[in-house]
Amino acid sequence: MGRILDNSRSTYHPLTIFNTSTLQLFEYQEKLQSFKQLTIKDDSNLMTKFPKNFKSVYLGNEYETYFIAGGINPKSNKASKSAYLLEKNQLTQVRDMRMSRINFAMATLKESKRISHQVVNVYCIGGYSVKEGRAMKEVEMYSMETKEWMNVAEMNIARINPGACSTGQRFIYVFGGRSQGEEFYDTIERYNVELNIWSVLRVTMPIGLCNLYCFTFLKEDRIVILGGLKKKVMKNKIQAAIDAH
Repeated sequence: MGRILDNSRSTYHPLTIFNTSTLQLFEYQEKLQSFKQLTIKDDSNLMTKFPKNFKSVYLGNEYETYFIAGGINPKSNKASKSAYLLEKNQLTQVRDMRMSRINFAMATLKESKRISHQVVNVYCIGGYSVKEGRAMKEVEMYSMETKEWMNVAEMNIARINPGACSTGQRFIYVFGGRSQGEEFYDTIERYNVELNIWSVLRVTMPIGLCNLYCFTFLKEDRIVILGGLKKKVMKNKIQAAIDAH
């Protein structure tokens, strides 16, 4: 997602939202206070077999690109390894992920290679393995420079549908998520890209949440958490508002 701004006066990317069932992209028009559907160019006819319930992350205004990965193959009903770029509304496919996954988190982190040269890396974090029937703690990274995937350190806790965001060029924070059972997490993990280590922080969220959205602001020294699903207890029976696998 970008920022909500008046498109007629701003050089920033506006707020955009995907329909993950049909790969539709909508842009918010602040003056009209409504969303407009954008055209997606698909020269390779990729949309005919495009996964549903995929995840996406915006790579920044300098790229004008979304990275899309994972989800469910609509024909086989299996989890997908596929990954794509949507660059200036043009859809292209990139190398597959190493592991198929759904209900995971995505984050980007800029890496300084040399003075005035930065590379964006994309991280796919946790999720659910349909093939193995388990929550995942595995993390893999895609380099926009080498166009390759690589495994990085695993989280301490396997998490389905956590939230994630990066701060600066060193840390990725992962919030909440849930187990493959009925446990909703209030814990927070931090990834140090330089040391390739995940640490569970002492601070926790006020309640356990999954399906939450996180982003930074104010020079990336503040993190905002929006939305999410929480566990409900009714008549001594646990009723969890969770996604179907």
